[in-house]
Amino acid sequence: MTERHGLQTMKKILALLVALTLCVSVVALFASCSRQAQEDTKWIFTEITDENENVIGCSVAPGVLFKNEDAANIPSNSKEDGTGTPITVIGNMAFMGRAGIQTVVIPETVTTIGYSAFRNCTGLTKVTFPEGLIQIGNYAFDGCTALGYKNNAEDTAEKKRIDFPSTLTTIGIDAFRNCKALEKIALPDGLKEFGAAFRFCTKLSEVSLGNITTVSEGAFQGCTALVNITLPETLTEIGPFAFLDCAKLKEIVIPENVAEVGKGAFEGCKELARADFRTDKVLSLEQTFKNCAELNSVKLPGNIKAIGNSTFDYCTSLTTMAVNNTLQYLGQRAFGKCTSFTLLYYNGTKEEWSHVKKPDTSGNDKTDTNKISEWYEGSGNFHVDILDATTETGHNQIPIKETK
Repeated sequence: MTERHGLQTMKKILALLVALTLCVSVVALFASCSRQAQEDTKWIFTEITDENENVIGCSVAPGVLFKNEDAANIPSNSKEDGTGTPITVIGNMAFMGRAGIQTVVIPETVTTIGYSAFRNCTGLTKVTFPEGLIQIGNYAFDGCTALGYKNNAEDTAEKKRIDFPSTLTTIGIDAFRNCKALEKIALPDGLKEFGAAFRFCTKLSEVSLGNITTVSEGAFQGCTALVNITLPETLTEIGPFAFLDCAKLKEIVIPENVAEVGKGAFEGCKELARADFRTDKVLSLEQTFKNCAELNSVKLPGNIKAIGNSTFDYCTSLTTMAVNNTLQYLGQRAFGKCTSFTLLYYNGTKEEWSHVKKPDTSGNDKTDTNKISEWYEGSGNFHVDILDATTETGHNQIPIKETK
């Protein structure tokens, strides 16, 4: 009897020890991203787990308190002595709206900055990004209107900038929108994509695009101080409205690997004087240079098939242009309100020109002249010079409209 009782007691003790061990493990699990508040500083972290629910990192969460509000020196570990879990993510909206923050140091353990993490931190001037950072999320620094720093604050020639690490591969949509103090950026060579990241950075005047393949839709929209930009040879696509309303942009050279230029890519670039397509891969344009009032020199893609709707609408300084016999289509108002435009050189025959689809004008006879009446609207003397090798002179001028 005594032996049986002793056995039962031993089982109870063992069960109690197992239960205590489990409790300690659970506490340890939930405490793995906790940090004791000290001296008016409180860091709040949430756990990042893998598919097996193992904690693999910690994310900085909203609600952090600082002793010194102006400087956010984010810790690299959940424990002050470094024996805890590494901080790998700055969480979504972690510091959003904290207008008092002036400087931020991102620890070397961080690989991701979440969406809106520092959004509307209007006092923020400098962020130190670590090597190892891979992704900056959507809206991460949107509305950081003071962001940008100099090595020498007294040097008037030096431009305010931010420095990106070489490991960065992704910058999200509107990540730096409305960063109105920012004057200079250099994208790292390893960057694969960036959304409409720098819209309305109204002082941004110097941009290096690294080795990107795509300038995304609206990427530099409203960057009104941008004067010159060199597009890299790696570029294959320019998205719609990529440089919309970059009013100071003077010229643009489209590299040979570009195969697509989106709608309105350079619309509203009022001081753009020259556009040079070095590529033969772009086959169509639409609204591309609308409202580019200073545009006077254009070299079209060699294999262009379509000059679409409003491509050169309101290009009031444009006088002449040459196009190859690959052309198949002229859209409505392709040359609308081009009040100085007088001559289109068509490198083909009369027969080939007759097959180019041109806008009709309802109510008029279906002659070539009337078919074109909408895309030259507002011009004075305007005619096509056909370079026709079958004629003696090699030139046949076909009048489209005569000034009355």
